[in-house]
Amino acid sequence: MLTPLTGGPWKNIYAPWALEQTTGWRMFYGGWDGTATSNDRVYSVTTPDFLNFQNRMLVIDHGDFLHVNNENVTQLPDGSMHMICTALQRCESQNSLQHSKCHYRGGRTDRKTHRRQWLGVDHIEFD
Repeated sequence: MLTPLTGGPWKNIYAPWALEQTTGWRMFYGGWDGTATSNDRVYSVTTPDFLNFQNRMLVIDHGDFLHVNNENVTQLPDGSMHMICTALQRCESQNSLQHSKCHYRGGRTDRKTHRRQWLGVDHIEFD
């Protein structure tokens, strides 16, 4: 079982998405993996058997968004991975929240706009 890291007080991981690889599986998941704040982020681990996990890493931080989660990842024939996920951003009006769909093709995000739209970025490289 994948348990949250113990670094911070927020420990809630969910929304797994597993892709079969030649050496096992790469699993993406969202939530609070032992973080200092309760903002969802997207993470990744590798596993040969879903009992032992390695290469744990943050893939997408929440940045200007309140949350980034609910990832869906596809691996293309050339080996590249493309992700689509949801993001929650705060609207200009006080205490108003707006849901956005964000299309990520990378690890660097363009968060300069606060309008509801698809966001594209360069690429994510996985070992």
